[in-house]
Amino acid sequence: MPKIFTNKKFLVAAGVVLILLLFLLWGRKSRGPISSHQVYTVTTGDITAKLHLSGTIQPLYSADVASLIDGRIKEALVKDGDRVEKGQLLIRLSEEDLISKLETDRSKYLDAKVKLNEVLNWENSPTYVNSKSQLETARLEYEEKDKTYNQNVQLYKSKAISKHDLDTSRLELERARANLAGAQAQFADVVAKGNQDAVQKARSEFIAMEIAFQMSQAALAHKEILAPYTGIVSVKRQSSTLMGQVEKSLSENRNVTAGEILMTIDDQSHLTVDVQVDEFDIFRVHSDQPVSITIPALPKEKFTGKVVSISEMGSETGNTYNVRCQLDNPSPRLKVGMSAHVEIPLEEKKGVLLVPVSALVKSQGQYGVYLLGGKEPRFQPVQVGITSDTSAEITQGLAAGQKILRYIPVGLAEGG
Repeated sequence: MPKIFTNKKFLVAAGVVLILLLFLLWGRKSRGPISSHQVYTVTTGDITAKLHLSGTIQPLYSADVASLIDGRIKEALVKDGDRVEKGQLLIRLSEEDLISKLETDRSKYLDAKVKLNEVLNWENSPTYVNSKSQLETARLEYEEKDKTYNQNVQLYKSKAISKHDLDTSRLELERARANLAGAQAQFADVVAKGNQDAVQKARSEFIAMEIAFQMSQAALAHKEILAPYTGIVSVKRQSSTLMGQVEKSLSENRNVTAGEILMTIDDQSHLTVDVQVDEFDIFRVHSDQPVSITIPALPKEKFTGKVVSISEMGSETGNTYNVRCQLDNPSPRLKVGMSAHVEIPLEEKKGVLLVPVSALVKSQGQYGVYLLGGKEPRFQPVQVGITSDTSAEITQGLAAGQKILRYIPVGLAEGG
């Protein structure tokens, strides 16, 4: 009985070869004849390279509205989302509180002024004159008691007065000496209150009170908060009663502090879109460069604009630069925060060889197209210039009039 060859490795290899042969035959047959819509005739034309970027609609001008003074809201005349005109009254602060503070500061200022004048003319002040007078009275009394005591000592020696009278005279002298010492100490303290340190302290207190008084006077001029320009109100203050929620209005009788931001006014007559441009493209973008802008939420409307600013510093998260584009024709339907797509034309060429982007294929690192003219399409290497959404410039490898495949059919091997 003949021996049947049953080497498993050989059978597996033979099966793989058979499958590959069938796949190649199927691929050639599956391509079939090339239809006319698959053929593209290389021609010349114009092409523009563009950047396609995304961003959001933002106001060009946006101002924080803050209270310039401490106060209490008497009337809040606008709420979140309101449209206001330049100079429109937004908030009125309580005038009663401001007047009360003004009177308090006025009183402190006048007291400080009197004190400074008194220190500057200290030797003529009632305090100084009175203290000096008391010192002189104490000195005269002491001199009189001392003279009397000395006389009594002589009288006692001559037995003209008693020991009791002498002791009484000595006590009066000691009391007068104590009074003189007290008057001298008090006068020294009074004199010190008029020295340079005292003058400097009084002057500093006066200046502080004067500034406070002037600020209170000026505060009355800032009791009304006005809109800096026409725009939409966005309340910024955080609610103290609703934790984590931003309040949409400013309630009356709420205290505010100087410098506190209460709202933002967005001027929606001048809108922009900020986009991030890669470092390799940023040198091809310049100010006043025209742009096209589309809004996904408004697909039927087209907008134009221009580049108005280019950041000098790259972003922290990547090698991109912020480019601000301003809309030429903002529509009332546009809203801050809407998504936007921006096209920035980078380079335009006229009368160059063009092929569809769909015709390009890359084989072993080399771009090319499939050239027609033989039995089978053959891979033709090309040099590619600038590209647009649909076309590519060919700088080398093709000539006008040559025919190529517009699309690469399934089964056509790259470079084959």
